[in-house]
Amino acid sequence: MIKYFQKYLLMIAAVILVGCSSEPMIKLSEERQQEIDAKLAKQEENNQLNEENVQQESSSQQTESMTDVESSNHEILLVDDPSKNFEVAATGTSYHLWDFAPYLPNQIKQFNNGTQNSATYMNYSQNDIAQSQVQWRQLGQVVTQVFVMGEGQIQQITSTTNLNPYDNVLPSIDTIQTSDTKVLLQEPLTVGTQWTDSSNQTSEITALYDVMETEAGTLTNIIEVTRSSDNSIQKDFYAQNQGFVGRWTSESLEEPGEYWQLIADTREVMLTHPITLFVPDDSQAELVTKNEGTFAYQTNGSLAVAFEQMFREIGIIDDTIFVNDVYMDSQDVATIDFTPGVVTILNNYESSEEAVIRSIVYTLGDFFQTNKVRLTVNGNGLLPNSISYPDQGIYEISVTGSINEDDFLSEESTESSQ
Repeated sequence: MIKYFQKYLLMIAAVILVGCSSEPMIKLSEERQQEIDAKLAKQEENNQLNEENVQQESSSQQTESMTDVESSNHEILLVDDPSKNFEVAATGTSYHLWDFAPYLPNQIKQFNNGTQNSATYMNYSQNDIAQSQVQWRQLGQVVTQVFVMGEGQIQQITSTTNLNPYDNVLPSIDTIQTSDTKVLLQEPLTVGTQWTDSSNQTSEITALYDVMETEAGTLTNIIEVTRSSDNSIQKDFYAQNQGFVGRWTSESLEEPGEYWQLIADTREVMLTHPITLFVPDDSQAELVTKNEGTFAYQTNGSLAVAFEQMFREIGIIDDTIFVNDVYMDSQDVATIDFTPGVVTILNNYESSEEAVIRSIVYTLGDFFQTNKVRLTVNGNGLLPNSISYPDQGIYEISVTGSINEDDFLSEESTESSQ
């Protein structure tokens, strides 16, 4: 800072000298003037060298700092058991199970383990959240979790990446057969309560706390559940009216471990995240251009409304056309059902009808991660004007992402509608 200030003063002095050069106050000999000029040139050369050194040093420090940040992203920050800092509740304290539902409707929870972030959102609930379906997003992966509350327990029925988070499985929750069912909490919610779930892992409520400090704020009435195995220990923390708020895992209580803790809890909000949209484009070989859109959803919301808004935004349908339903059936066929008149509207789009249909098919296929998509109108197959109706109304997407050419050349089916 001092160096740049000095340089600034020299620049001001130089301007003043230039301003006075027409009528100098002192006339110098040529030899003396040459000597001064030589010194000024040398000083300017030294200043330039100093500036280059400072820039190189700054650049080196920045690169080193960036390297440190990048390397830290691949390391897990280990911490001691965080419960040592919690305020222990009085002996004999107990809580009520329904105050500790793991997640709440229209609630976004954000967690951090020191190097990574994750977020959760409840997509569906039924029977006053006795059953709930939650998505957990981390590092580009989406895990679907299903929970059941009742009979003095909170159970996690499944936690899997094999389900589309927007495929509501709660109506058929009794048919979900998994080997990873876990009892998260069991009454009485007091210190010493133990239970064993289907994995034969024993869990125990090992502590109750009055206060727990987090980046999301001060939490109260905390339950600590400890699960131990031969080579690890896990502590889960649940807060009253907050649900799941943290997890600490380590090889033993005496060693540091990984700690995922709540850093933000936002209520009464919609979940938004990027979605791949395929926009009609006749200039492309596949007749579509791959873009990124925004998907917005709220607990127990409608996929039909979400897709209706997206397709309206890119101009495929207008305000006269509605989406009745969007779902994927047991045969992994994703279906979108429109109101009548949709074919006329599709053909009003600036791109060809084939490009528009590919746009819908690709977007649905990518969203549901399936290669089979059906377009219907009030439950009947949507009959295009300029391309052939596919077998059973199902457009099949090849592994490369393109619709099989046969789907545009097959015979028309009698099950069709406009």
